[in-house]
Amino acid sequence: MAVYPGRNAKLKAVLLLAHLDVVEAKREDWTREPFTLVEENGNFYARGAVDDKAEGAIWVDTLVRLREENYRPRRTLKLALTCGEETTGALNGANGSPKTGATSSTRVCDHEGARGELDAEGHRVALEVQAGEKTSQNYRLEVTNSGGHSSLPVKDNAIYRLAAP
Repeated sequence: MAVYPGRNAKLKAVLLLAHLDVVEAKREDWTREPFTLVEENGNFYARGAVDDKAEGAIWVDTLVRLREENYRPRRTLKLALTCGEETTGALNGANGSPKTGATSSTRVCDHEGARGELDAEGHRVALEVQAGEKTSQNYRLEVTNSGGHSSLPVKDNAIYRLAAP
């Protein structure tokens, strides 16, 4: 956790969040070594280069530039580079907001929806910030009826009722 103090300590902090872990990869599925960062023609290739190490690098670069320019934002900025996003059931560090002191209303999400962009001369054009995140939802649906044989389905078929609009 890195903390960059803001001008107004009474305002809630902004959490800059990125995860550094990646899922496993088979070497034979990759043109290049997946866990070695390679730069070719101005592009970076490696497992997790976009999801989500790019955003982590952008946050670090941003804090370094703010410090070099002696700029102090109104709100404190808290940087959390975490692990566990790509694992099942592991704590992603920032999920426990007491550890960061930031609330969900001040969180700037991690994940692959954010990145930076340079123009042809290498000048910064954009820093895209993802404002929302996908989530999964599971349902268990159950319908019953008196039943019947599949070769002679009854008109009141449970599957038909389940699939009906």
